[in-house]
Amino acid sequence: MTKRDEDCLAYGPFDGDRDVDVVTLSDRFVVTRKSFGCHECADVIPPRTRVRSLTEVSRDDNTIGTFRFCPTCRDAMAASWGDDGEAIEERYRVGERNRASSLRSSPGAK
Repeated sequence: MTKRDEDCLAYGPFDGDRDVDVVTLSDRFVVTRKSFGCHECADVIPPRTRVRSLTEVSRDDNTIGTFRFCPTCRDAMAASWGDDGEAIEERYRVGERNRASSLRSSPGAK
């Protein structure tokens, strides 16, 4: 594992955002077999892409969630230790724009 990979995994994507009892089941790099949406930026992750995959269970309601992060967001997570979080904040903003855009273009949107 590279230093960049270690820095990425050390970044807690949900730190400070939660008030529920969550347990991490796995947090690793995988290669996708199909398309997914990046949890951070909402871009499409194509098949055969190396992503960070974080799987957690909420003890409050026993639900399991898997969150995948695209290579650009992975790099921003790793960079957050040296850029005061600027790159990851930009990825948050991209995600907000992407989600807002998809809401406006979805069927039945006003």
